Amino acid sequence: YEQPAKPTPPEVACPAAQIDPAPTRSIARRWNEQILGAINNLFGNGDMVANVYQFSKVPLHYDASDFVVAAGFTLLVTTIAGLVPALWAAGRKPSEAMRDA
Repeated sequence: YEQPAKPTPPEVACPAAQIDPAPTRSIARRWNEQILGAINNLFGNGDMVANVYQFSKVPLHYDASDFVVAAGFTLLVTTIAGLVPALWAAGRKPSEAMRDA
């Protein structure tokens, strides 16, 4: 009895585009796009994130006054946060302050 010859599998050519469709972008960026694509497919057509959060309508214009106001508010809050306990401690005898601490 002669065994038939084993069939040889056909040569499979896998184009580079199927292996890595976007070789210039990072893996994290591609995963991000795949995850967002899956979410969009799950919850409907279109760009769900853009429709819900409307990032394109967020104003990104800053004036110098914005930074001055933020710095002033920060200084005010930190000054109050430091003065309140200091004034509380200044009005007490050291032995009482250490006992309550």
